[in-house]
Amino acid sequence: MLTTILEVAGLLTVIIVPLAGPGKKKKKGNTLTIDTDVTHAHYAINEEGELVHIQGRELSRYEL
Repeated sequence: MLTTILEVAGLLTVIIVPLAGPGKKKKKGNTLTIDTDVTHAHYAINEEGELVHIQGRELSRYEL
């Protein structure tokens, strides 16, 4: 009787484990990269928080 129960449990284990598949993989968090390349910038935020149109080397007035 005990051997029958062990055989059935072993058979069920052999069937169920492959069907379960691999565990869920953790998703890698997205890393935030800040683009500080301003060579082609046409707009900037001034001290009052307003969006202003800039030209050429005017960007040096605005902090990054």
